[in-house]
Amino acid sequence: MSIKNTLSNPLTGLAIVISFSLIAIFVAAYLTDLKKKQAKNEVATTMSSIKVSIETVVKLEESDKRKKKPREICNSPECITLSYQLLNWKDSNIDPCDDFQKFVCGKYPKDSEPGNSKSIEKDEKIVPRISDFLNKSDSSDSKSENLMQLYYKKCLENSEKNLETFEETQKLWYQEIFSDIRKVGSWPSAEKNWDESKFDLNEILSKMAESRILNFGLFKLQKDSKSRNLNLVAPGSLRWNKKILEGILNSNEFSTESLEQDLQDVDAFSKKIQDLKNENSNFEDLESLTSHIPSIDFDEIIRKFAKQDEKIEEVLRKKIRVGGSELFFGKHDNLENILKTTSNRTLANFLILKFVQEAVKEIPSDFRSSKSMDCGKIAIHHFPQTAIQIMTKNYDDKKENLKTVSKIFDDVRDSYIEIVRNSTKIPNESKNTILDKLKNMEKKIAYSKEDLDLDKEFGKLDFSTTDSYYTLSKKLIRFKNDKILEYITEESLLDPQDSIQSITPFYNRSQNSMLILVPITDDPVFGPNYPKSSKIASIGSLIAQAIGESIDFTGQDEQRKCLIDQYNQNESGNTHNQTLLMNNLVSQQYAMEATWQTFKNLDSSEERIIPGFKEEDDEKLFFQLYALNSCGQNFNQLFSNMKKFAEVFNCPAGSPMNPDSRCELF
Repeated sequence: MSIKNTLSNPLTGLAIVISFSLIAIFVAAYLTDLKKKQAKNEVATTMSSIKVSIETVVKLEESDKRKKKPREICNSPECITLSYQLLNWKDSNIDPCDDFQKFVCGKYPKDSEPGNSKSIEKDEKIVPRISDFLNKSDSSDSKSENLMQLYYKKCLENSEKNLETFEETQKLWYQEIFSDIRKVGSWPSAEKNWDESKFDLNEILSKMAESRILNFGLFKLQKDSKSRNLNLVAPGSLRWNKKILEGILNSNEFSTESLEQDLQDVDAFSKKIQDLKNENSNFEDLESLTSHIPSIDFDEIIRKFAKQDEKIEEVLRKKIRVGGSELFFGKHDNLENILKTTSNRTLANFLILKFVQEAVKEIPSDFRSSKSMDCGKIAIHHFPQTAIQIMTKNYDDKKENLKTVSKIFDDVRDSYIEIVRNSTKIPNESKNTILDKLKNMEKKIAYSKEDLDLDKEFGKLDFSTTDSYYTLSKKLIRFKNDKILEYITEESLLDPQDSIQSITPFYNRSQNSMLILVPITDDPVFGPNYPKSSKIASIGSLIAQAIGESIDFTGQDEQRKCLIDQYNQNESGNTHNQTLLMNNLVSQQYAMEATWQTFKNLDSSEERIIPGFKEEDDEKLFFQLYALNSCGQNFNQLFSNMKKFAEVFNCPAGSPMNPDSRCELF
């Protein structure tokens, strides 16, 4: 049968179709089975991947939990004390957005002011150590330490004398005092035939100035507590010890016959001055004082006080501020009228008694008081910087603390540089000057000869082993008052009136250097166990304020005017020197911003938490810590100008601490 006939057979065609269909079915089945196996494998692979991913996520979460373990509570005594102050000094009934000052310090106790329990505690630790050092017979290689030691031992000699030898010593003191009185002027009470016509008020006042006396009885000069200015203000009351006055007269073989009546006249004159000494917060210029009291030659007094050095005199005149006392500027009764209606004899006696009051301050008034003299404290009072040097060199183990302070200074300065560099408000011509100053500012931490040459500072103080205790005290007081003059005129870095507990950094403009004294590492601003954020808010703020005061932020006229207008509105215009106030307001605002920036740059993951607070309280706590150091002052203006403050405390728009308009400095 041919192929053609075979294919044309219907049965054969059917068989072929069936065969192809079966093949197609088998192929389809095979392919379906293959796809199922592949899908199964893909699902298995996918599930395996998911499992690995889940395991990885779990491991990462566990690792992250280990990394973000809860921060520890700071249970050190310093932190507990700080927690107590933060929680108990604030007034929780006050909304921080309404009055942050009252919120932080509303229950601030007055007896927490500097100079109370904390100072006494510090004295109890320091005085025995300093006394132990000064008791050593070996001399030091430091002149200032040797001077301090000599003064201390002269003090001890007096405290160890019996009654008879003390009275002999006291008689010698009185003879020395009378010799000094003669250099100033004649004392009517000591001269039977005193000639009233020879009295010259300005001659006595000028000689008192040459003797480096600051309290002239009719007025006094005192260093401003917050700036390098010299304030001429109403005097304190005149107090005299009649036994001392009689002792001076008797020791020099003068009669005390007229003393009683002279003292009554002086007392009446002194009361007239005290009745008019009411001060207000305003300050006047020297020219205004001169015109109101022409009887006193203030120009000559300043010339004598400036050692007749024209350059010093020129600087000093710019630094003198006259207190707005009724005694000076009263419309009816004032010092000028009192002087014109008082006898020359009473005026002369009054000035001599004031001189005596200043002269006997440092010597014991009687045998009993000589036995109770604490010579260690007295020596520290007169040689505070030397005491710091002794503590640093011989006793202090504050090296780690000082490293911390040094690091904070660097961080705060870096924050200032960042703020100035990014500022859109500081004129470009001022930016480079400020940045150069900040970058080149030298820091001097601690206190020793390497930081400041105390031997050079005390170079002009000449003590002799043959000097009496009175003579040593007289030389020391005159030396310290000379140093006040040098400090005010910026010839000296240190303020001689600062105690050993001074925590204020000092800026030397001529050297562009900041001196940070050792006591800044002590309570209350520093605790070795404080969290870093607390140290920044306390020590960092002090350093930031000192740096801010050292910078001349001129050129921001609009911003500066905004601050002064804002202050005058809040304080009812109660200001004395608008320029000085404006500079202070600007520097405070910059200091706040720099301290905040330093805090924000801190990695707080390992920071311990102050008891009573939570991790999320960090930013609020910073502002509270910063403010805690300024209780007693109104700092609301400072914080209300910070937008970040309002954000942290979620203050409603328009509230006192989140005003609609701010003074933007940066």
